[in-house]
Amino acid sequence: MTTCLLADTTWSSSCTCCVHTALDTGVQDHRRLALGSHIAAEIRATVHRQLGLTACAGVASNKLLAKLVSGAFKPNQQTTLLPESTAHLLGSLRGPHAVPGIGYRTACRLEALGLCTLEDLHRVPLVELEKELGAAAARRVRSLSLGVDPSPVTPSRPPQSLSNEDSFKKVSTEVEVKKKVEELMITLLDRMHKDGRTPRTLRLTIRRFSRTVNKWFNRESRQCPVPGLLGHKIRSAGGGDALGPLVKLAMKLFHRMVDTRVPFHLTLLSVCFSNLQSPCTAKRGSIQAFFAHESPHKRRMDSPSQARTSCHA
Repeated sequence: MTTCLLADTTWSSSCTCCVHTALDTGVQDHRRLALGSHIAAEIRATVHRQLGLTACAGVASNKLLAKLVSGAFKPNQQTTLLPESTAHLLGSLRGPHAVPGIGYRTACRLEALGLCTLEDLHRVPLVELEKELGAAAARRVRSLSLGVDPSPVTPSRPPQSLSNEDSFKKVSTEVEVKKKVEELMITLLDRMHKDGRTPRTLRLTIRRFSRTVNKWFNRESRQCPVPGLLGHKIRSAGGGDALGPLVKLAMKLFHRMVDTRVPFHLTLLSVCFSNLQSPCTAKRGSIQAFFAHESPHKRRMDSPSQARTSCHA
């Protein structure tokens, strides 16, 4: 029998909760959560074994509660939230802003109405919420505040871009910039090859040193299209043949932002491939479709079985 406990503990910065509940495998909901906890443990073990990374996990009756409880025990642990413990968890939150799905602006609007705690939100008539938020949003906020989230778990879509960046104290010569770009590009090309899609756009981002401007807002970017043939090289053979031309493209973007005739001081460089296209999405007859698929003749010539047949003929 699997026994899972929610022990007395101090939770994450967003909530504190003191609960001690034993899982009863005679209860159907508890059995499902027990199975989920086994699956979560197997996933975490696989991630650690294959990638060397540790992870926390939360197991609950829906996405909202699982996310809230996932950070209860850190690092490298997991927590199973039983249905009867939900009220303890929600009661420990520091306000509507701590509930996933209730954004900053919505939380501010609730606070303007005097609804600073979940208890306040539970007491206010739904009609009053609907006047401020609208009927649909009011019902959703009320449900989320009660720990009710019927939204399904959906697989994440592939990222729309792949990037690699490095921050440093100072880069102030064109030679240093080119070396950094090449280092970043080598790693990014390996990731692109494993991804299997073809990038249509290359973007270079820099950050200049400044004592006054916030570093998060002191970035500048330029981008350009990736030629079709170069995109094909990126996708094939690990992208080795594409490295030189891509570095040249990136340096052209760099010169559009930085005048190397005067001193400059960079503290970050980033290279990014975006507008990623799967081979199957290229329009028939387009140059992308031509490079996306090998000709049948080439496939026959490259096939080991065809090679053996030819040798015996």
